[in-house]
Amino acid sequence: MKEKTYGAYATIYVKSDMPIKEFSDYFAKKTNITNYWTENNEDEPYEIITYAETLGLDLCIENKPIKKFPEFQYEIHLCTSDIAMETCYDRRYEISNWFAKYVCVVCDLMTAIKENDGYLSFTVKDKIKGGINEEYLK
Repeated sequence: MKEKTYGAYATIYVKSDMPIKEFSDYFAKKTNITNYWTENNEDEPYEIITYAETLGLDLCIENKPIKKFPEFQYEIHLCTSDIAMETCYDRRYEISNWFAKYVCVVCDLMTAIKENDGYLSFTVKDKIKGGINEEYLK
Protein backbone atom coordinates (compact mmCIF):
# COMPACT_ATOMS: atom_id res chain seq x y z
CA MET A 1 0.00 0.00 0.00
CA LYS A 2 1.37 3.37 -1.01
CA GLU A 3 1.79 5.85 1.85
CA LYS A 4 0.37 9.28 1.08
CA THR A 5 1.86 12.44 2.44
CA TYR A 6 0.48 15.88 1.82
CA GLY A 7 2.08 19.28 1.87
CA ALA A 8 0.93 22.86 1.63
CA TYR A 9 2.07 26.06 -0.03
CA ALA A 10 1.08 29.72 -0.14
CA THR A 11 2.17 32.92 -1.84
CA ILE A 12 0.89 36.26 -0.60
CA TYR A 13 1.73 39.92 -1.12
CA VAL A 14 1.90 42.38 1.75
CA LYS A 15 1.44 46.15 1.71
CA SER A 16 4.16 47.84 3.75
CA ASP A 17 6.54 50.77 3.46
CA MET A 18 9.04 49.40 6.00
CA PRO A 19 12.55 48.40 4.86
CA ILE A 20 12.89 44.61 4.57
CA LYS A 21 14.88 44.11 7.79
CA GLU A 22 12.40 46.20 9.78
CA PHE A 23 9.47 44.41 8.10
CA SER A 24 11.04 41.00 8.85
CA ASP A 25 11.51 41.93 12.51
CA TYR A 26 7.90 43.15 12.72
CA PHE A 27 6.55 40.04 10.95
CA ALA A 28 8.60 37.68 13.13
CA LYS A 29 7.50 39.40 16.32
CA LYS A 30 3.81 39.39 15.39
CA THR A 31 3.84 35.75 14.22
CA ASN A 32 6.10 34.63 17.08
CA ILE A 33 8.81 33.26 14.78
CA THR A 34 12.10 33.40 16.63
CA ASN A 35 14.43 31.48 14.32
CA TYR A 36 14.68 33.59 11.18
CA TRP A 37 17.64 35.00 9.30
CA THR A 38 18.31 37.43 6.48
CA GLU A 39 20.89 37.08 3.74
CA ASN A 40 21.63 38.42 0.29
CA ASN A 41 20.15 36.57 -2.66
CA GLU A 42 22.74 34.45 -4.48
CA ASP A 43 21.59 35.82 -7.85
CA GLU A 44 21.45 39.37 -9.13
CA PRO A 45 20.28 41.88 -7.98
CA TYR A 46 21.54 40.37 -4.67
CA GLU A 47 18.64 41.73 -2.64
CA ILE A 48 18.11 40.84 1.00
CA ILE A 49 15.80 37.87 1.61
CA THR A 50 14.44 36.68 4.94
CA TYR A 51 14.10 32.96 5.68
CA ALA A 52 12.54 31.01 8.52
CA GLU A 53 11.78 27.40 9.36
CA THR A 54 9.00 26.69 11.82
CA LEU A 55 6.53 23.86 12.45
CA GLY A 56 7.74 21.96 9.38
CA LEU A 57 7.25 24.97 7.12
CA ASP A 58 9.75 27.06 5.17
CA LEU A 59 9.07 30.78 4.91
CA CYS A 60 10.70 33.25 2.53
CA ILE A 61 10.15 37.03 2.41
CA GLU A 62 11.33 38.87 -0.70
CA ASN A 63 11.08 42.47 -1.85
CA LYS A 64 9.09 41.85 -5.08
CA PRO A 65 6.49 44.56 -5.64
CA ILE A 66 3.42 43.84 -7.77
CA LYS A 67 3.70 45.90 -10.97
CA LYS A 68 0.15 47.31 -10.84
CA PHE A 69 0.27 47.78 -7.06
CA PRO A 70 3.85 48.70 -6.06
CA GLU A 71 2.79 49.47 -2.48
CA PHE A 72 2.48 45.67 -2.06
CA GLN A 73 6.23 45.35 -2.01
CA TYR A 74 6.71 42.06 -0.15
CA GLU A 75 6.08 38.59 -1.51
CA ILE A 76 5.93 35.88 1.15
CA HIS A 77 6.21 32.19 0.26
CA LEU A 78 5.26 29.46 2.69
CA CYS A 79 5.59 25.73 1.99
CA THR A 80 6.12 22.44 3.76
CA SER A 81 9.79 21.69 4.29
CA ASP A 82 10.11 18.35 2.48
CA ILE A 83 7.97 18.85 -0.59
CA ALA A 84 9.73 16.89 -3.34
CA MET A 85 7.22 14.03 -3.45
CA GLU A 86 4.23 16.26 -2.83
CA THR A 87 5.26 18.56 -5.67
CA CYS A 88 5.94 15.70 -8.10
CA TYR A 89 2.55 14.12 -7.47
CA ASP A 90 0.69 17.42 -7.02
CA ARG A 91 -0.32 16.50 -3.48
CA ARG A 92 -0.07 19.90 -1.86
CA TYR A 93 -2.83 22.05 -0.51
CA GLU A 94 -2.91 25.66 -1.71
CA ILE A 95 -3.45 27.74 1.46
CA SER A 96 -2.74 31.27 0.21
CA ASN A 97 -6.23 32.53 1.10
CA TRP A 98 -5.92 31.30 4.69
CA PHE A 99 -2.35 32.63 5.03
CA ALA A 100 -3.34 36.07 3.69
CA LYS A 101 -6.16 36.30 6.24
CA TYR A 102 -3.87 35.11 9.04
CA VAL A 103 -1.18 37.71 8.25
CA CYS A 104 -3.83 40.41 7.88
CA VAL A 105 -5.33 39.70 11.31
CA VAL A 106 -2.16 38.89 13.28
CA CYS A 107 0.11 41.55 11.75
CA ASP A 108 -2.58 44.17 11.02
CA LEU A 109 -1.34 44.50 7.42
CA MET A 110 -3.19 44.58 4.12
CA THR A 111 -2.52 41.44 2.08
CA ALA A 112 -3.26 40.22 -1.44
CA ILE A 113 -3.22 36.94 -3.33
CA LYS A 114 -3.37 36.17 -7.04
CA GLU A 115 -6.49 34.27 -8.00
CA ASN A 116 -6.53 31.64 -10.77
CA ASP A 117 -8.31 34.04 -13.12
CA GLY A 118 -5.58 36.68 -12.82
CA TYR A 119 -7.46 38.87 -10.37
CA LEU A 120 -5.98 40.03 -7.11
CA SER A 121 -7.88 39.36 -3.90
CA PHE A 122 -7.18 41.96 -1.20
CA THR A 123 -7.72 41.26 2.47
CA VAL A 124 -8.16 44.17 4.87
CA LYS A 125 -8.83 44.02 8.59
CA ASP A 126 -12.11 45.78 9.32
CA LYS A 127 -11.43 47.69 12.54
CA ILE A 128 -15.09 48.70 12.93
CA LYS A 129 -16.69 45.24 12.69
CA GLY A 130 -13.65 43.26 13.81
CA GLY A 131 -13.92 41.06 10.72
CA ILE A 132 -12.20 40.85 7.38
CA ASN A 133 -13.24 42.54 4.15
CA GLU A 134 -12.12 41.23 0.79
CA GLU A 135 -12.00 43.11 -2.51
CA TYR A 136 -11.25 41.71 -5.95
CA LEU A 137 -9.45 43.73 -8.60
CA LYS A 138 -7.66 42.88 -11.82
